[in-house]
Amino acid sequence: MRRLLFLLPLILLLVSCGKDKESPSDFLNAKDRFAVETELVFDIPSIDENFCIMQGGCVTDNYIWVLIVGVENYYNDFAKECYIVKYDRATMEEIGRSDKLKLGHANDMTYVAETNELYVAQCFANQVSIVDPESLTIKETICLDLYFSVYAIDYNPSKDSFVMGVGQAGMAMFDRELNLYDTAMPQDTTLVTQGICADDQYVYHVLYSTKSNTEEPDNMIFVLDWEGNLITKVPIGLEGYEPENISLVGNTFYIGCNDGDGGAIFTAKLKHAE
Repeated sequence: MRRLLFLLPLILLLVSCGKDKESPSDFLNAKDRFAVETELVFDIPSIDENFCIMQGGCVTDNYIWVLIVGVENYYNDFAKECYIVKYDRATMEEIGRSDKLKLGHANDMTYVAETNELYVAQCFANQVSIVDPESLTIKETICLDLYFSVYAIDYNPSKDSFVMGVGQAGMAMFDRELNLYDTAMPQDTTLVTQGICADDQYVYHVLYSTKSNTEEPDNMIFVLDWEGNLITKVPIGLEGYEPENISLVGNTFYIGCNDGDGGAIFTAKLKHAE
């Protein structure tokens, strides 16, 4: 009996830790309604008056990378420039900044741990650039042989696959060499498509509602399975911000938002809607 009493606190600790680390795919389902609790964790400063628009980004256990795009030539994806800025996730200290790079609209990025590389989806040019995450230099730019445009990217190590956003929250799946092997139909939405992230079960699309959108007035996360079936839609709030990119670390989403003067990083944790 004494031994059981001694072990009880340890058992409770392990159970509580397991609940805290519950992944979104363990929590979500098609029949319940969900919301998120968001918290501002970091303001991303603009670099100067020109480079003030945050677009793509990704978050890992240790680092945050963001793409800050310039206003000059903003509507010319072949001429505009951006910086990649690297932050320590624990301290939010800037620890690296690239030279000016040409990465198109720089709409989304993902980190591939197996090769220690960043992949940037340039968006309208159907190009993906591979970037060294330490030197923040472009190693290679690959032009995808597609009849449709891709706007977002994430890599799933278990599937050894890239998933990219196409159309209105549709998807295209690629192997490690960026060969297309599957597609999923787009969704019926008026929201602006932004970044994606994925786990073994679901792909999470973050979408932006413009001020004029009365049909779908909420910023959302669309949750789809890897076959493209819509599981649920989760409103995320963040009014006054434009959600641009989304990452998943453990059980927590990190949502990067543009505010016209750099940006902001929010955490978002799922809960049942009231």
